[in-house]
Amino acid sequence: MLEGYEGLNEKWASFWNLDNHDRPLMSVCAPKEGAQLSRAPVAPQNLRDRWFDMEYILERTRRGIAGTHYGGEAFPLAYANFGPDFLGAMAGCDLTFGEDTSWAEHFVQDWDSLPPIVFDPKNKWFTQIQEMTRVLLEEAHGQYLVGVIDLHPGMDGLVSMRGPAQLCMDIYDSPACLQPRVDQMFELHKQVFRAQSGLIRQYQTGSTNWMGVLHPTRDWYVTSCDFAALISLQHF
Repeated sequence: MLEGYEGLNEKWASFWNLDNHDRPLMSVCAPKEGAQLSRAPVAPQNLRDRWFDMEYILERTRRGIAGTHYGGEAFPLAYANFGPDFLGAMAGCDLTFGEDTSWAEHFVQDWDSLPPIVFDPKNKWFTQIQEMTRVLLEEAHGQYLVGVIDLHPGMDGLVSMRGPAQLCMDIYDSPACLQPRVDQMFELHKQVFRAQSGLIRQYQTGSTNWMGVLHPTRDWYVTSCDFAALISLQHF
């Protein structure tokens, strides 16, 4: 249970049960009056370290939460984060890190020569994100909830590996190659999600993610496909 957020689970349970008839749920985050949010911790000089250094991440999380007012059904939230191409990285691409986001380094030349996309529990990205999630959980102490990492399965995962322009061409040139890869990417997504959820359940009740939506008892994740913006209704 989050300290000072009594009634939060009940409000979110009503939402999921389609029973919040008094009003829509509201999630409002704003700087606290007088909060000096500019006093952020000193960031590591190495840009990549800003994504991996847990002492820096924890201090940034604590300061951000301390300086934020959470109104309505909003709540303090933290999650380990390597950006939107995490599943693509688990499938073989590398990541380039910027200050606020990361980019996939596309590597697939053709789908026929690529081995099946499978879950590897020893994958360097997976072991790193699980350890970072564990540290956040152990340091939460009722001050924030920990969410599942940013996951983009299906065609979004294939974009990370192939690139958006080339994947659009694949729809025309080699569509039969794509459905098996989509299925493999969804299986990878399920394995990572189950591992993340299983770890989180050891420390807290309830499931959330980057959306800031809470299910107080069951695991859940948002359905999305950014790649859909690039294709026709027929191809969707």
